[in-house]
Amino acid sequence: MRAAALMLFSLLLPSAAQQRAAAPIVSQVRPLPDEAVRQNARLAANLSPSAKSKVQAAAAQLAATTKQQPAMTTAQLQNRARASVTQAFPNLRGMDIDAVVFLVMMQCAQDQQSELQQAMNQMQQNTKAKQAARQQNDMNQEQQLQIQMEMDQLTKVEQMLSNVMKSASDTQSNIIANLK
Repeated sequence: MRAAALMLFSLLLPSAAQQRAAAPIVSQVRPLPDEAVRQNARLAANLSPSAKSKVQAAAAQLAATTKQQPAMTTAQLQNRARASVTQAFPNLRGMDIDAVVFLVMMQCAQDQQSELQQAMNQMQQNTKAKQAARQQNDMNQEQQLQIQMEMDQLTKVEQMLSNVMKSASDTQSNIIANLK
């Protein structure tokens, strides 16, 4: 049971090297191992409501610990979970403690998985909003270019009109001068 719990946490928590490496952004959270989910369902089915509440509280405490001390190893986290379980369930012994530790770690993993998915969804929404803003900015730039081109064309037409009017005025002046 300890090995299964330790393996579960080692799969869920990134190593220091993984944290430093720039990983590609994914849109979905990696699912928990099927065997761990099945074992969690079997064990959780036997819990009383008060025991479920204690497991959730211990999982929340463990999650807070992982956020406060992200450099903790999986063994340290398992020891923290074990301490929380023995405090919440003082009458448990041996394999029963291991089973509840597993439940606490699974609850913690599921809660963190849910939080991660929410954060990823929020990030995707922010990315979409930024893309829409960029597209709007691109459209504004295109509109500005169009307006600038139209203003340039208007200036050319006005210059041409001015030249025609000057030419007509010069022609009238020449006709009047010739009549005198």
